[in-house]
Amino acid sequence: MKRLLFCSMSVITLCMLLLWACGPKAAQETQKSANVATSTANKVLNSDSVSLNADAQIGGDAGKYGADSSTTVTQYSLYREYYKQKLYADALPYWRYVYANAPALRKNVYYAGVKMYENLAKAASDSAMHQAYVDTFFMVYDQRVQHFGEEGIVLAWKARKLKKYRPWEKELYNEWVHKSVDIQQEESDHFVLWPYFKQYYNKLRNKTIALDDLKEVQAFISTVTEYNINNEHEKAEKYEAVQLKVDEIIAKIDDN
Repeated sequence: MKRLLFCSMSVITLCMLLLWACGPKAAQETQKSANVATSTANKVLNSDSVSLNADAQIGGDAGKYGADSSTTVTQYSLYREYYKQKLYADALPYWRYVYANAPALRKNVYYAGVKMYENLAKAASDSAMHQAYVDTFFMVYDQRVQHFGEEGIVLAWKARKLKKYRPWEKELYNEWVHKSVDIQQEESDHFVLWPYFKQYYNKLRNKTIALDDLKEVQAFISTVTEYNINNEHEKAEKYEAVQLKVDEIIAKIDDN
């Protein structure tokens, strides 16, 4: 039990450290870029792309910038410049500053954090480090909810990533899928609807619910599909594809 507790604490500690460091290679590359950081900062800060007055995408609330707004703008601008070039090792030190000191600045900070740490997870040379990076971007997702809400949307994406990187965690996956749909209702993401339906279909097969109960789920998914088609959702065809699969299952059950 003590050994298990120690291992668990070690993983948590490692995840926290990964929010502040991305390995020796990244540290070396960041050090190499130090000489050009000032000139890059001047170039980026003078660019229209980061003009706070022109863009107005960074909120007007000074509290969003943290204790040192000038440093936050510089760090944000540098991280965005490197990130757009996919120079993630260079972007991360500046991203971490924004993440730690101005966590409510912009939602795209969290999109970028997940992408960069997922990239590191894919490139990790051993499974322990791979899973540590996965834990880290899940922590970034949770921080996003804390500052920007949208728990249902985030849970859907966490479920999708969990299935990809930890397919054995089926119970947690089902929990996140179900909670996401419960919160989002008609605005549920298309990719959680099929696993949501499958949870109930499996219950029917295990004789823990009746067919009428499953048909209620079918009707709910039909409502979600109709809602997204009527609102011209860009993924409307994905919703229709899920609806078709659900209807086919119900039709086969009725035929039997």
